[in-house]
Amino acid sequence: MIRQDSSEVLHPFEYQDVKINNLRVKLADVFVGTVPAATGAPAAVYASWTAQGFSFRVLRRSPSDNEEFKNILGLDKLLSTIMATSFSEIPVIDFARLRSPENKPLALQQLKDALFKVGFLYLINTGLESVLDEGHRAAPELFNLPAESKEKCSMINSPSFLGYTALGAETTASQTDLREQFDFGTPVTNHWTDNDPLWQRLEGPSQYPDAKTEDLANRLIYQMSGLAATFLEAVAECLELPKDTFAPFRGHMDRLKFIKYPPSRSSQGVGPHKDSTGLFTFLSQDSVGGLQVLNRAGQWIDAPPVPESLVVNIAQGFEAITGGRCHATTHRVVVSLAHLET
Repeated sequence: MIRQDSSEVLHPFEYQDVKINNLRVKLADVFVGTVPAATGAPAAVYASWTAQGFSFRVLRRSPSDNEEFKNILGLDKLLSTIMATSFSEIPVIDFARLRSPENKPLALQQLKDALFKVGFLYLINTGLESVLDEGHRAAPELFNLPAESKEKCSMINSPSFLGYTALGAETTASQTDLREQFDFGTPVTNHWTDNDPLWQRLEGPSQYPDAKTEDLANRLIYQMSGLAATFLEAVAECLELPKDTFAPFRGHMDRLKFIKYPPSRSSQGVGPHKDSTGLFTFLSQDSVGGLQVLNRAGQWIDAPPVPESLVVNIAQGFEAITGGRCHATTHRVVVSLAHLET
């Protein structure tokens, strides 16, 4: 979406990259301001942070000196500010403190800072350590099932995008993702029909390879859903909103994903992306690691495993309902021959 704060309509636009401090724009996504028409070349200016760094794009009607735009808008100062405020590590939030009257005020402020400044956090003391450990112990057996057992519940059979996805079947950022996965959802009783809205297709029945997996998946989803509900209440409180503000946005289905990243000579387990489904993602890592988060300076920050924690990140659904004030942060998984599976 292109926005301007100038009353003059600028058309047709020319897309002109502006290179500052050797950082070049790829995508323009954050509106910065408009160069006044008095300069002879009115333009809307957007800022971006990408894997290559922080940079700017100018949408303008006629060529002009890049240095002039930079000086008018104080882009060097803006760049320096963003570089100085970019995060260099993922904050840790104690879930128990969010529920403690004595410790809650400070914990809520820490949560608010994490949401506005990072978009990622570690959540500790969730009370789900035992069931999450059970899930990790079950994962190798799940992925070692015979190929025919996996394929019988292939995601291609599901209009709700639930089921098994084979290794290398997905691409991100034009490269193959080297992972295989199972997706399950909250059990549902209603099945989508041609008379229902298309979006309701996303809430459908799961496909399980066996009864054992179905039992584990349902228990994990049930307990994680309870945690998510309490976490959303804390998010609302830290934003000084009623506790139930975000409850109506949850829908009727939560999703659970088991992922395996096999050893590979390629570094891409999954490429740079933002999570498009839901409000928040809750991730339980094993001891291998490989998760990286992109900060505003364009630097990839490691998110190493923290024992008995969940990595929580903002998804694009929450970014949308907050009007972009809480950003979904770009992240990726890097694997190598040393990384066996996560």
